[in-house]
Amino acid sequence: MEYIKSETEAVILYGAGTQNLRMAFQPITSAGFHVAAIIDKDEKKRGKLFYGIRIALPEELQKYENKKKRYQIIITVRTEETVSEIKKELSELKHAEVFTFQEFIEAKKLNSKVKRFACIMFHLVDHCNMSCVRCSHFSPLAPKDGFYLKEEDFVKDCRRLAELTSGDIDEIQLSGGEPTLHPRAYSFPYIAKRYFPRTKIIMITNATKIKDMQEEFFQSCVDNDVELWISRYPINIDYHNIVDSLREKGIRVTFGNTGNSEDKPKEMWGLPMRLEGGMDKQHNFDCCLCMQYVLREGVLYPCANSAYIDLFNNYFKKGLPGPRENGVDIHQVKNMEELTQKISRAVPLCEFCDAQNRLPGIPWCVSKKEIGEWII
Repeated sequence: MEYIKSETEAVILYGAGTQNLRMAFQPITSAGFHVAAIIDKDEKKRGKLFYGIRIALPEELQKYENKKKRYQIIITVRTEETVSEIKKELSELKHAEVFTFQEFIEAKKLNSKVKRFACIMFHLVDHCNMSCVRCSHFSPLAPKDGFYLKEEDFVKDCRRLAELTSGDIDEIQLSGGEPTLHPRAYSFPYIAKRYFPRTKIIMITNATKIKDMQEEFFQSCVDNDVELWISRYPINIDYHNIVDSLREKGIRVTFGNTGNSEDKPKEMWGLPMRLEGGMDKQHNFDCCLCMQYVLREGVLYPCANSAYIDLFNNYFKKGLPGPRENGVDIHQVKNMEELTQKISRAVPLCEFCDAQNRLPGIPWCVSKKEIGEWII
């Protein structure tokens, strides 16, 4: 198969599940590709916008077939059985080259070609009240009275990030841990919007504390057009009531993670770490699907694993590389070009992270804080 030769060529994403779509869209656009269309078979999603791109049904692909020119489709879905079904359906297209996201990211080495940042994530706190098994941010291992992001530090980092990027970031995520555990969670959207007025602000929450939040929190969401991205869990909580009350206040809500639909149980995927290390770190970096740029205390990291590995090390008394040796200090680089060049390299932790062999999905449950949840 002849792969794409130019980052200026447009691609089409197939599959509009919120988490998978975001996880594909962000590195693809960060590497300079243009997403021309998003396709999904779900009639309910037709016409909805994702970063200004209208989601269409598969019939839309005929428009590209009629041009009789080569075009590329990237399947964002990751379930093997579903991917096989989609590939079979798309095999009838004569002019399309079809990739899974894994195939595309490996073929183009997207992680080594960062030109901009579609998304930057900040932790407001590291700990969480849910303690999910296999949490990719190691939140069950974080001290409950530990880190709380200081507003002055957030201002400092946002100011510098805005200088470097000229404000060209599609999305800033305020996350954790559980961000609503921060006593001043309402203040951070105002700061983010001050430095990134054109950027979408998202707060990722499990929604369990939403009803306990003060009015100033809800007003902040409205004032800064914050989208609350709710992770739905199989617990005794009335999500419908929560969503209705938020929307009545004028707050946008999205159910974020794959498996968050009522008819599909939430699954957790394990970090593929090997304590012995010794793997080809560049190969692992090139194959990694977990690229999610995290800014922590002035240092930018290519993924949550590399940013929060100290929580794992401290809890289990291990010595895996990081976190600061895995990141780039944004206050030390001269410009955006230097930042993107440095963040586009394999980091020491990549030698311990088997990017191609994630632990298989299991139904959500409470973490037992056993090391086997995070290693192969």
